[in-house]
Amino acid sequence: MTAQPSVSVIIAAYNAAPFIHRAVASALAQTDVALEILVVDDASSDDTLEVLERLAQSDTRIKTIMAPANKGPAAARNLALAQVTSDWIAVLDSDDSFQPNRLRRMIDIAKRQNADIVLDDFQSVLENGDVVPDAALSSCKSAGLISAVDWVALNAFARSQVSFGYAKPVMSTQFVRQKGLHYNETLRNGEDYHLILNALLNAASVYFTAQIGYNYTRRHGSVSHKANDAHLRALQIADDQVASTTDQITLRKWMNIRRENLRDLQTTETFLRNLKSSRLDQSMMALLKRPRAAGRVALHLSEAIAKRFGRNR
Repeated sequence: MTAQPSVSVIIAAYNAAPFIHRAVASALAQTDVALEILVVDDASSDDTLEVLERLAQSDTRIKTIMAPANKGPAAARNLALAQVTSDWIAVLDSDDSFQPNRLRRMIDIAKRQNADIVLDDFQSVLENGDVVPDAALSSCKSAGLISAVDWVALNAFARSQVSFGYAKPVMSTQFVRQKGLHYNETLRNGEDYHLILNALLNAASVYFTAQIGYNYTRRHGSVSHKANDAHLRALQIADDQVASTTDQITLRKWMNIRRENLRDLQTTETFLRNLKSSRLDQSMMALLKRPRAAGRVALHLSEAIAKRFGRNR
């Protein structure tokens, strides 16, 4: 009998008490793999740690790690990476979930394609489980290998672009250890994007399968669904650091496109934040400083109006 592949599921959890059980349950339900689940409590102020301790008592495959201070999901995941004992690593957000048999399917694909990292498509769901009809990642990329240029182009912050940055990897532990791969702890948004980009720049073979295997929860107030000025600035700094170290002309071109689109996003967030606070003059000032962001601002305003009218029907 062929031995089951071993996989460590790493979860960063901050104030996740209401929903962490769903994420853990979806990991425990994976079949045909030898599991360990490493959950890092990122110094939560709610009952997350107590919930995790109860879960760990109910199943020895669950291990709780306590972060000494709240430093964000990147730092929490690095704590988990340091304690991985399996051949494969799967990343899961505390408010998301795996679909059945996802891990074995992705590991089998990695072996067939000789890939170091495998990404799959995701399905957006609301907190109540209702499916959101978002565009799929496979609408802009067919199954196959992803290059560094592909990766930046697929995460260029273009208007209405489906972001591959939400894709959660299954990674070879051997590759992660050999390359010293880790999360950039200065980031609280875009840390997965930079992890994969770093891997690609270290000659990783990254394969995308168009199959949907991950449930991404669109939760009001979640870090990944909010754009914070400080977080966006940190992301821009990280982007610029990568751009300054590459001599690949096409890659630099796409990183410049991403940079300009990111600046548009920053302007849009400033505009909307001031508008919400009835500071119309400051909204207009932000837009006057960067008029090319007007299209993105208009798109966000039209989406907000559509949502409001939809709720009032």
